[in-house]
Amino acid sequence: MLSNDGDFKITHEQLIKATKIILHKINLINKKNKYEQEESMKDLKKQYDKTEFNVESQMNEMKNFIHTLHHDFE
Repeated sequence: MLSNDGDFKITHEQLIKATKIILHKINLINKKNKYEQEESMKDLKKQYDKTEFNVESQMNEMKNFIHTLHHDFE
């Protein structure tokens, strides 16, 4: 940007307004990113809980099978 560009001739008030707009936009982007991060964490938690339940169920099935097998041999 050259020093003779028209944007260099904005007033102090216009510069403050432009800065406020930019800061507001950055704030909104940060809020959006935080919201998306929280949603992703919720989804990951759901997937983790589902996987944990499945593994626990399979372990219980194995325990029951081994217990039954043990009783059959006695």
